[in-house]
Amino acid sequence: MRAGDNIGGGSAADSTFILAEAIAQGISSYLQSMFDPDAALACESAGIGAVVDLSLGAHTDGLHGEPLAVQAKVRALSDGLYENPSDMPTHGGAKYFDAGLCGTLYICYAPSLLIAHSLLIPLIMM
Repeated sequence: MRAGDNIGGGSAADSTFILAEAIAQGISSYLQSMFDPDAALACESAGIGAVVDLSLGAHTDGLHGEPLAVQAKVRALSDGLYENPSDMPTHGGAKYFDAGLCGTLYICYAPSLLIAHSLLIPLIMM
């Protein structure tokens, strides 16, 4: 999982630099989380199993790459509510989280991506 765009360190969480390179190299074993409310809403509207055309990421400012035009299949949708197991340490000791609407995408001929509607993004391993 690529976690270099760390929201815990103040990042916008919508960088496209490494995702663009992963797509260019044809890397298929890759997972990235990204903050993109419009993409999350488009996936919800299309539904699980649908193929969507998205302008993905880099919408916060000009420092995190360019938006990527991707075609992706919606693999899963979530309301973003989750609970950390009691034996798992968290930032600030919080146990309950709300990441807002989340979608998991398979970018056609490229990596998997978790997008979220809010900046609090859960860590999901596939």
